[in-house]
Amino acid sequence: MLQRLNKQVRVLKKMDKIKLDEVKSSSRMSPSLSFDEGKKMYRQALEVNKLGHGFDGEILFTGGDLLLEAGAKLAVIGENGVGKTTFLRCLVNELKSLEGEIKWSENATFGYCPQDSTKDFDNDLTLFDWMSQWRTAKHNDLMVRGMLGRLLFTADDSNKKARNCSGGEKTAYYLVS
Repeated sequence: MLQRLNKQVRVLKKMDKIKLDEVKSSSRMSPSLSFDEGKKMYRQALEVNKLGHGFDGEILFTGGDLLLEAGAKLAVIGENGVGKTTFLRCLVNELKSLEGEIKWSENATFGYCPQDSTKDFDNDLTLFDWMSQWRTAKHNDLMVRGMLGRLLFTADDSNKKARNCSGGEKTAYYLVS
């Protein structure tokens, strides 16, 4: 018995140990998601020249210039109705700008989480089916269910209709899709 225990101890000592900083805890109180970088970018991630937009003859912004270096972060802040969402929608080509030019680095990848996601969830898909829309050949059902689990949805929740999710739940889907 003692020999077997000593052997198990030796085996455990040889195993690679998981460092605590590698394990991100997740709970309803403090959920955790991580995003991996894609291709490495050097220099500029985004260049905006003389960007402008407006609606119904009223200009929201005009002559906007921006040079965003690789690795930099950008916060868009302002009062309601000044064009923050319109600006972001122009950047991700969801809305065609009325003037100016937007150039993304060829290695840049971006995502956008809209304020109002109702139209994207206006269907009869279950949570599992909704998440499965972005599957690649290497993703199987288990991987999709695992992603739902990391978002703290139970196995029963995967059959819930996506349209019935709360706004916060829909936002979480956008973050991982």
